[in-house]
Amino acid sequence: MPDNESPIYVTDTHSLIWYLTDSPKLSFAANSSFREIEEGKAKLLIPAIVIAEIIYIGESGKVEADLNNLIERIQEADNFEFSPLGFNQLLCLKDQTEIHEMHDRLIVCEALLKGTPLSFLRAKVSLHSSA
Repeated sequence: MPDNESPIYVTDTHSLIWYLTDSPKLSFAANSSFREIEEGKAKLLIPAIVIAEIIYIGESGKVEADLNNLIERIQEADNFEFSPLGFNQLLCLKDQTEIHEMHDRLIVCEALLKGTPLSFLRAKVSLHSSA
């Protein structure tokens, strides 16, 4: 990455919810990365599956948060970028056999395809790419 480009991070669902709700569950490392994003020193890439999970979790009542407020904050953030789910992410799923959760597989695929750090995933995952 050229020196003049800001780093891009990929987030998982829980980390983003914890950040947006100021939860103490957010790790120190993730909190530091979000601070970097807030300061305009980095950008956050939000995979489509993360938004889908936020909607699902919010509707199911598993998170005590205003769903509309969370979505609005995501839309208004200057350094957040939405990444639609594409065919390449779907094809990448088959290579992520060590990750059992489909949502996490898609997030890992997003990071692999974009060549970005995956510092927000709660579980340690091994990244496999057939590319």
